[in-house]
Amino acid sequence: MAISVRQALTIGGLAKGRLVAGSGGLDKVVNWVDIMEVPDFSGWLRPNELILTCAYAIRNDPAAQVSLVETLS
Repeated sequence: MAISVRQALTIGGLAKGRLVAGSGGLDKVVNWVDIMEVPDFSGWLRPNELILTCAYAIRNDPAAQVSLVETLS
């Protein structure tokens, strides 16, 4: 069963979050949910995947954070 990003943001802890960017993608379909806690995970990404992370591994590396967002988009 797929849901939209908008619907996902109403579930559990995600409902407590605040969307700060990307409102144009709220109706995109989510087929998979995964957790990312390693800096180089791009080979593991699947289409329509919602990635959850605290980005701890790259917390002190702004360039890596930008790269992560670019890779995900």
